[in-house]
Amino acid sequence: MITNYLIASPHKEWADALSVQLSNLGLSYDRAFNGKEAQALLHKNNYSITLLDLELKNHSSLEILRYIKLSKLKTVVMFYVPYAGILNEYGMTLGILKRLGIMEVLLPTMTPLAIIKKLRHWSDPNVWRHIPFDPLKREEKEKSLSDDEFTKVNIQEALELGIAAFDHYLRLAPDKYVRVVHQGEPFPVSTIQNYINAGVEYLYFYTSDRLEYINLMNELVRKMIDASPHSDDLIIKSLKSVADKYINEAYTEGIKPSLIEEGKSFCNNVYSLITKDKDLHKKLHDMEYMIPDLFSHSFLVSFYSILISKQIKWVGKKTLESIAIGGLLHDIGLMELPEELRKDSPHHLDNDQKIEWEKHPLLGAKVLQGSPFVNEQVRQIVYQHHEYIDGSGYPNSLTALKIYPLAKIVAVGDGYVNKMTELKVSPRETFKAFLLDRTNILKYEPNHLRALAQSLI
Repeated sequence: MITNYLIASPHKEWADALSVQLSNLGLSYDRAFNGKEAQALLHKNNYSITLLDLELKNHSSLEILRYIKLSKLKTVVMFYVPYAGILNEYGMTLGILKRLGIMEVLLPTMTPLAIIKKLRHWSDPNVWRHIPFDPLKREEKEKSLSDDEFTKVNIQEALELGIAAFDHYLRLAPDKYVRVVHQGEPFPVSTIQNYINAGVEYLYFYTSDRLEYINLMNELVRKMIDASPHSDDLIIKSLKSVADKYINEAYTEGIKPSLIEEGKSFCNNVYSLITKDKDLHKKLHDMEYMIPDLFSHSFLVSFYSILISKQIKWVGKKTLESIAIGGLLHDIGLMELPEELRKDSPHHLDNDQKIEWEKHPLLGAKVLQGSPFVNEQVRQIVYQHHEYIDGSGYPNSLTALKIYPLAKIVAVGDGYVNKMTELKVSPRETFKAFLLDRTNILKYEPNHLRALAQSLI
């Protein structure tokens, strides 16, 4: 049985108020007034989100958290606390909460509608479909808002959406914004074109809307691929935008079920595009995203890993999804390293720094280990994507048969993309240089190199 939400709280007044709003919106939920009831319901049903009250008795909230983790239940956990300072009193930082599997902290000062907005953000990235334009919200005043609250989007990409699913802002200066497009209204083409002519490159939306943006872009890409004729260049740019926001969401907000589903949609879109256009790799050469930054790199690794997998008969749909998501997240461990190590190429590091840098696959696997939403295939890809069949890789110097099969595929994609961004030449010229380096022939499975060659023909 699947029910949307479980509210586990002894505070009847708070839980009643939230329950009324959920009912008004037609959302299903269950109630538990103590930990024992909550555990019984979790054992019986599947919940997208569980709201745990810190003050649960008869099985504490921490005992319920332990049960969720040990049972590998795929439920997002939110923690209701009586006041903000109590977490500090318990010595619980945000980092500790994330490791425990707690994605949000809820306070009594939050209204039921504010809590429901958080619930829907985590469980339903399709909420953008149901948002009407409110003509009363027309103020165009400069606001002092933190840069940390916003995600930027290329202004041309925003224009392609047609209707604004969220409010879009213009950044006037650090921490200074003005709203220029309102939620639910068409993008004003002439106004946006004036911004472009004036040299504006980006619009901004609230980072809290980023998952909905990923969902929106995935659907837009699917429709563009289905259309005939379609623009490959526009589709590729849109896919890259999805990948950028996807990776950023995973790094900053953590892994959640809806994010995994969007990764699968990304995979399906890439696969459909490759299937329809066998010469697509030719169009990659001149694209602006060849800049070797982390997000663009991850997009290309995922893209070429899917391209290779398409030539391998034993790779089925579910396996392909894991390869796509593993490719997107393969370098997530780099975010655990000091900034100076992340920014530099490993070739420019001294021996001590290189030892630290080579820990990133293990760090990435540890980041994902705490998530019940990431399968073991993805974790092993992240952990072993730098292992090579000749034993020259890291972190464990594994050899051929000991390396996870899917990690071998992503390793080829990673090595090939590294060579591409180093040489800045076409995909085919990159492949020639890739094979001329004899170490690559020794490091990678011959059938995977053959699959890459076939995908580029």
